[in-house]
Amino acid sequence: MTNDATQSKTEAAIDEVAAKAQPDVTQYNFVKPPQISKEQRIAVETVFSRFVLSLQDLLSALLRTPLDVSVQSVEHTTFPQFKESLSSPCATFVFDTGHGVGGEGVIDLSTPVAYYIVDRLFGGLGEEALQDRSLSELEQSVVRGVTERVLALLREAWDEHLTLTPEIVRYESTPENLRADSRVQTVLVARVEIRGAGGLAGVVALSLPIVILESFLQDLTPDRTARTRSSGDGHNTYRALIEKDLKFAHVCLTARLSPLSLSARSLTDLAPGQIIQTSQYIDLPIELHVNGRCLYLGTLGQVRRQVGLQITETVSLTPGDSAVRTTRGRVL
Repeated sequence: MTNDATQSKTEAAIDEVAAKAQPDVTQYNFVKPPQISKEQRIAVETVFSRFVLSLQDLLSALLRTPLDVSVQSVEHTTFPQFKESLSSPCATFVFDTGHGVGGEGVIDLSTPVAYYIVDRLFGGLGEEALQDRSLSELEQSVVRGVTERVLALLREAWDEHLTLTPEIVRYESTPENLRADSRVQTVLVARVEIRGAGGLAGVVALSLPIVILESFLQDLTPDRTARTRSSGDGHNTYRALIEKDLKFAHVCLTARLSPLSLSARSLTDLAPGQIIQTSQYIDLPIELHVNGRCLYLGTLGQVRRQVGLQITETVSLTPGDSAVRTTRGRVL
């Protein structure tokens, strides 16, 4: 009996070790194999990384609150699968890419992001509200204006590689109403995550027809072959590609004085050249905001007859913890 028990334990231990030793296996779809290589995916993700930096600056300034915008995923899929991933009701705009090959793009703001934009632009605090309805005509017009500016940033992000002239064609609130041209059944989908104060947590999905990206993807094929032949040049090639795209990145720096309360009557009496008495000490810390978030504190000084700011302290803030000032009593 003892030998049988010992043998059973040994076999169980061997089976457990063998199970842990088995590597994770990703199933390969032979019917719809991926059409984007690893190198092409890196190049596309780099373009969208540059896009989200500009998008973060735009939304943070437009909505008057710091937001965290990041690329969640970039994938190649079919248009029906993309359509099924959208929630109902949705806040989706269909736009013409300007290529004339039946290539219409789709941008879905998702209802949480759309209602957050509407609430902030109408003077609200941006508190999350569950709305199980489609946007009204007034709300659509407001969100459409923001979407047009987002598409302008998309055009600038792709300007070096691809000529895009996005123009909104229509608005859809039901995913089932989205239709794709017979020549555009495969799309490149980028999902951008947006987080901010008030419990905002939404995803903006952007779909581009793969047909308009063919020239860009084909240009990367020779580089991929060269990297395959020479394994030692792979790291340098990736580094050069990243450095090239980082040159187009923009970081917005803003120095802010300590908050000052001023009556509405005093505001109406302001005139050019007038000096405002702040009653504040000159050595009070100055906030340095990077892309709308307060990350450093410093003191004012002078460097070569220019006003300078010396950083004295680093501020550690989690998303949504930046100083969000109420709109009450502010001049917008």
